[in-house]
Amino acid sequence: MIIIKTKVVKQLSELKVKEIVVSTNDEEKSFCNFKVEAIQIYNLKEEALKFSTKGSGNSCVLTIDKEQINFSGDTEDIPEMRT
Repeated sequence: MIIIKTKVVKQLSELKVKEIVVSTNDEEKSFCNFKVEAIQIYNLKEEALKFSTKGSGNSCVLTIDKEQINFSGDTEDIPEMRT
């Protein structure tokens, strides 16, 4: 299974996987034994805004039982990451 953003689906059209799950910013999806939450990423500093504006991408928070793993991508120390 691959969990990806909508704009990436077209780029992976030839990939042979059992299942592709499309996730949008701020969406949460639950599976058998884990949960995935897509959190919008963005930069705060003026000089970094050209790299990641709010809504341009997301980080992925994987929750298994009570443990969380965050795959943050290109973002700064934004309030959403702290929560």
